[in-house]
Amino acid sequence: MGDAKQEQKTIFCRECGTQNDDNSYKCVKCSAILHERQKGTAGQNQSAVRKDPPNYLIPSILFTIFCCLPLGIPAIIFAAQVNSKLAAGDYDGAVSASRKAKLFMIIGAILTFFFIILCLSSTDFRKGFSDGLSGDNSDNNQAPYAIR
Repeated sequence: MGDAKQEQKTIFCRECGTQNDDNSYKCVKCSAILHERQKGTAGQNQSAVRKDPPNYLIPSILFTIFCCLPLGIPAIIFAAQVNSKLAAGDYDGAVSASRKAKLFMIIGAILTFFFIILCLSSTDFRKGFSDGLSGDNSDNNQAPYAIR
């Protein structure tokens, strides 16, 4: 019978439109990445593209400076690990580090919020603040925050 030729699948480049072999990683014309390489057994078509997790490095630095130092430091550490784990090919580790950085920032923000509410609702704070605004220093003309 006739020659049994396998039909070769092709993929078109998103950047320049050049037709490339489906197994190609980069475009032959413009070198744009056609699809991500993934680990797996040979023969499996694994051309699905996974989105890189956010590293939250800048938000965690700002969070540490302006909000909560004790929980901001681990957030920075985990945020810094995201890119290095992606570069090493550890996608699951990068996702885990990204989630931990976000979790430390959320927990720290919640604790900071409750701490501020606790301070503002404190009777000593409210008394001292209202005395300072009213100018009522009838207790021996002492400053409103003086130790008595």
